[in-house]
Amino acid sequence: MESSFPYGRVAFAIMTISLCCICFTSSPAIACSLHERNHLLDFKAAVIDEDKMLSSWHGFNCCTWSGVSCDFSTGHVSLLDLSGYNLQGNIGSSLFQLAQLEHLDLSYNLFHGNFTPHIGKLKRLSFLDLSVHFGELSLSLESLSNLVSLEYLSLSGVEISVTKEGAEALGGLSKLQLLHMSRCRLKGPIPNFLVNLTSLLHLSLFSSCLSAQIRAWLEDMTAHLLSLDLSWNENLKVDVSSAIWNMSSLEHLDLSGTRIEGEIPPAIGNMLSLQSLHLSETRIAGEIPSTIGNLLSLQSLDLSNTSIEGEIPVSIFNLSKLVLFDLSHNMLTGLMPPSLGSLSSLVYLDLSYNQLNGTFPLTVSHLVRLEYLWLNSNNFSGSISLSLFHNLTRLQNLSLSNNHLIVSTDSTWIPQFKKLVFLNLRSCNLDRIPSFLVTQYDLGYLDLSANNIAANIPSWIWDLPSLFHLNLSSNQLSGSLPSRLASRTLWYLDLHNNSLEGDLPVPPAGIRLLHMSMNQFNGSIPIDIGQHLQYTHFLSLSSNNLSGPIPNSICTPDLKVLELSNNMLSGIIPPHLTRNCSFLSVLDFAENHLEGKMPAEWGNLEELHTLKLNTNHLTGIIPSSISKCRSLQVLDVANNNLEGSIPHQIAMLPQLHVLMLRSNQLQGGIPPQVIDLPNLQILDLSGNKLSGSIPSNLTNLLAMVDASQSNASHLEEDLVFGRYTNQITMTWKGLDVEFTQVLFILKCIDLSNNYFSGSIPPRMGSLKGLIALNLSRNHLSGQIPRTLGGMDQLESLDLSLNRLNGKIPLELQSLSYLQILNLSYNMIDGKVPHGGQFLTFGESSYLGSPKLSGIPFTNITVCNNSSGYVNCTNVETIGEAENSDADMIEWAVQLGLSYGLGFSIVFGLLAFNKRVRKSIFNLYDVIILGVDRCIRGERWKYIP
Repeated sequence: MESSFPYGRVAFAIMTISLCCICFTSSPAIACSLHERNHLLDFKAAVIDEDKMLSSWHGFNCCTWSGVSCDFSTGHVSLLDLSGYNLQGNIGSSLFQLAQLEHLDLSYNLFHGNFTPHIGKLKRLSFLDLSVHFGELSLSLESLSNLVSLEYLSLSGVEISVTKEGAEALGGLSKLQLLHMSRCRLKGPIPNFLVNLTSLLHLSLFSSCLSAQIRAWLEDMTAHLLSLDLSWNENLKVDVSSAIWNMSSLEHLDLSGTRIEGEIPPAIGNMLSLQSLHLSETRIAGEIPSTIGNLLSLQSLDLSNTSIEGEIPVSIFNLSKLVLFDLSHNMLTGLMPPSLGSLSSLVYLDLSYNQLNGTFPLTVSHLVRLEYLWLNSNNFSGSISLSLFHNLTRLQNLSLSNNHLIVSTDSTWIPQFKKLVFLNLRSCNLDRIPSFLVTQYDLGYLDLSANNIAANIPSWIWDLPSLFHLNLSSNQLSGSLPSRLASRTLWYLDLHNNSLEGDLPVPPAGIRLLHMSMNQFNGSIPIDIGQHLQYTHFLSLSSNNLSGPIPNSICTPDLKVLELSNNMLSGIIPPHLTRNCSFLSVLDFAENHLEGKMPAEWGNLEELHTLKLNTNHLTGIIPSSISKCRSLQVLDVANNNLEGSIPHQIAMLPQLHVLMLRSNQLQGGIPPQVIDLPNLQILDLSGNKLSGSIPSNLTNLLAMVDASQSNASHLEEDLVFGRYTNQITMTWKGLDVEFTQVLFILKCIDLSNNYFSGSIPPRMGSLKGLIALNLSRNHLSGQIPRTLGGMDQLESLDLSLNRLNGKIPLELQSLSYLQILNLSYNMIDGKVPHGGQFLTFGESSYLGSPKLSGIPFTNITVCNNSSGYVNCTNVETIGEAENSDADMIEWAVQLGLSYGLGFSIVFGLLAFNKRVRKSIFNLYDVIILGVDRCIRGERWKYIP
């Protein structure tokens, strides 16, 4: 939105005179000249007037027409104000024959064409406004050279041609007091002609692609300028030591979105005339100087989205005229003093997304003019009641979310404010839905998520006439929903992670986001659900108890995310799905009972990023047409009964990051083309019947060669209407683990439990970004390559149950992050290295390796896998038992009972409670992330 500055005393005088002209010339005794009337009618005939704004333009006296005023003494048309009439077309030349025109306002219409040939004819103009939001107006500045009486000029959005001659022409407008050239795409440095405008009081060059520095130019204008708007010129450099802070007459300053850097200087306290100061979205850093408290005329202060830190200076609460106060999205700390309540003029207060702490500032209840109050995402603590805001009769927006507050509400309390539009009390420890909301008929946005609300959803909530956004997720809500959600305004509904049950309701007709996952809904998905999803972008019904088939109608043209995972859905994948959902970005049907074949044709899903069909009963082959989904980043069809070979066309997916084909019946070798995928970071082909050798062109896996973290967008589909977070299940250090939050750091290869033969390619060592490598349970032979010692990031290496021989390379001692090593059941010999991480590995890393020496264990097991099957027997015991047989038996019994009891409890929770299972796996992800970051010496912050 453009910054708006007052036009100043001169502009006000011009408008006053114009209004007077309107009053005096409205007399029927004054009639416009015939030729001026005809020029106006020619203009009307040339433009498109869909809203009939010029319907009064008929009859003899044009001085009475809408937007037209005449000079009282001469009858000539002196003022034409058609601002916002929504007129369209080419203006033509007729208007520019009105030679006595002094005031012309054609702003915010949809005109197109070039004004250059005609505008210079209006020599008496003192006011000219051609601003546009949209359109294709153009103008050369040379054409303004004759407009020597011009005092007000606004060309915002007009395509300006700046030449040397044009600059001289504009610089010659010595009477110009207001110049508004926002969004004119001037480009380059601020034009030098501005220095010549010695009468200029108000200047706005908002979003005009300006660059370079402005210090020298300002020094010549500090004496007379009242308002300056250079905002949203991203390449415009502003020196904090520049002359700006010496402009004692300046009333309005907006440098938002520029490249101003450094700390706000104490000299800002000398700008005593300042009424508004906007420095948001800049590189301002350091603390707010206490001298800002000298600006007693300040009404608007916006320092949001900068790098300001430290405490808010107490002096700032002396600014009793402040109407807007925005310090959001910074790094401010400390307490809020009681003097906050002295800012009695405040209408807009936003301190959100900082690190402010201490008890909640109760004096906020004194700010009786407040309409917007945003204190969310800080560290405020303590208990407060919503009745604290009882006297804020104008309150429209209230956000207290994501603090450490305990917010309560009395069921009988009725506030004095009646126009609440926005309420966000996420994570405020609420135990009920506030009952006073039933009377808030203007309420549009309501977020009560992540609280402790254990109740049914009240029926009146569906009848709120303005509600469009409702988020009650992550509570303890129970009961069933109405069979039909009849709200006419609701387009965002998030009820996920509750205990709601019963049949799925018919959603509101205009719903854009419907998030009902992690509940206990049962029954089938309504067969006609698609009729109610015509505008839906995000649909998630995952982790419920839904059964039956997936309806053909479920996929509608606007759908971007379709998530039905972790239910009991059966039948086939709807054949219409891949044809009707051309905008689909995420398709997740994982962990159901789907059967049949994958759809044969996928070419229509050009925007598909994530395809998850894992853990079903799918059969047949992986269709080669999957290669037409050129945006695909995650392909997970693991844990099915797919057969055939891996289609080499997968190599045509250049954005693929995750390929999960584990636990199927796939045969043949790994197509060499698959190893050419440059962004692949997770490759899991384990548990199939694949054979042949491991491809040697591993250096083409560029994402695994690079040790830096992935910035892949497949981690989360962050859409306008909701967020989808990818999850994958992998064998990690011997366990099947579900990964979510830490997916971005995983770079893994798992080819275990197949029939691969031959040697391990030495080029495997070039994958320096790899964290886990599992080649176990194959028929690999030869020696362990020394090059594996160059895999600096490796944390888990499993080469067990193969036919590897030779010695353990000493180079593996350099793997400083290695936590898991399994070389068991091979034919390796020699000494176990005694350096690096090898000092931490015990018996389990070398089982079935009788030719190894220096092994840190007590029992040696000999295994024979010459036939492809492993047969193991104990042949030797080293050392003497330290305990008697009786002690050993007692110890074994106690250990067995303890282990059995603990295992039963954990297994029961994981097997029968979905919420506990997901929470434990998410916690496991966080622990892995924390350990990994700590090992690397990096700082990290967990965001749930």
